[in-house]
Amino acid sequence: MSLLDNAIKHFGESADATLHKVDVPEWDGAIWFKSVSSMNGLAYQKYYAAISQPGFESLVDILILRARTEEGLKMFKPSDKKTLMAQVAPDVITTIINNMSSIDNAEGEAVKKS
Repeated sequence: MSLLDNAIKHFGESADATLHKVDVPEWDGAIWFKSVSSMNGLAYQKYYAAISQPGFESLVDILILRARTEEGLKMFKPSDKKTLMAQVAPDVITTIINNMSSIDNAEGEAVKKS
């Protein structure tokens, strides 16, 4: 087995495939998402690019990238971006992203302690 094969195996075994839930009472529903640590390289690259940018648009990009249904399917498409930016309450999207980050941070702290 090559070093690359070992690295791929390690990622597959260590990536958290758990879907975490964020309730969104304003939308009468919930959003599920995977932790940042379980993102593959391309998804992480998109996530990092989005978090590196200031402003509301980056939050919408993160929501589109990370939001899933309970079954793990993408909840939003890139074509939903304009609608999310123009017709959805920014404070709700901000709260969703903050809640996702809190769960990611708590998960990261748990990993550090183990």
